[in-house]
Amino acid sequence: MAELFTELIFPAESFTPTFYRTLRTSLIEEGATRTMKFHLPILTLALAIAPAFVSADVILFEDFEDAADLPYVQGGAVNFANTSLPLDSPLQDNTQANFLGTNTDYFGRVDNSIIEANYTGVSGNTFWGAQNTNGDTNDGPNTVTLDWTGIDISNFTNLTFDGLFASFDNFPGGQWDPSTSVRIEAEIDDDGFFYVAGFESINNNVDDNAARNDTDDNGDGDGAFLLANEFRLFSQEAGLTADINGTGNLLNLRITVDSLNSEGEDIAFDDISISGDLQNIPEPASLLLFGSALGACVIPRRRKSLFNFLSK
Repeated sequence: MAELFTELIFPAESFTPTFYRTLRTSLIEEGATRTMKFHLPILTLALAIAPAFVSADVILFEDFEDAADLPYVQGGAVNFANTSLPLDSPLQDNTQANFLGTNTDYFGRVDNSIIEANYTGVSGNTFWGAQNTNGDTNDGPNTVTLDWTGIDISNFTNLTFDGLFASFDNFPGGQWDPSTSVRIEAEIDDDGFFYVAGFESINNNVDDNAARNDTDDNGDGDGAFLLANEFRLFSQEAGLTADINGTGNLLNLRITVDSLNSEGEDIAFDDISISGDLQNIPEPASLLLFGSALGACVIPRRRKSLFNFLSK
């Protein structure tokens, strides 16, 4: 019963391994010889200090659903008229969705109804996508960037990046050239951007190839993650390199889409997130509960010892 109670109230994934093992020892292993009356103060103690051990918090999450509140800055964009958008499209007034003539020449926040590509596994309705960003007349940019700045990471360690990625024209053959790339970079406390993850052609000497993740930032798509028309999760949990090394106060995140300048080259991503282990310091109220619970554990034992002494 105590074990079930522990799993329900204190799920393992919510705490550090050390704290969870200590909690289980107090409530289960020692529960065979101690009464629930004595365990109540221990439960109070655990509840008081538990917030200090919660980990794996999401620091940044971008799903590209809300056009009214876009926390990123899109660089390289020119305010092209969204002439190819349907009049009833929810993106009609979103200046960050740029179309350069047709539904195969665009970059920005889009959905499947307004582009030629038909991505599967979409999370929600809208996502960020790009295809032939410079347009048929080469009036658009070859490079487009998305920047998130001033992300507070002061109380976090073990930072990781993940997101959903897809490429409609990349499967099964692929049409990425050696110059085509998508890079994810981070910067801590304005100390310069460094490589986190990215996608490149599997052959940097020949045009029109499939794209995979680049594991070592050498320009080759040598990883196990093959971009396909279905959105799939790129994350550390999937065994992929997606960690952000370092700690500090403020983090800047940048995604660079470079040289997707033909109709056979596209990228789409969604649910961009950064997570980390929160290093909390217990609040004063928690420390007060800690002292109260500890006192409740000690006083009954002292009273029992005094009673035994007087009764002798």
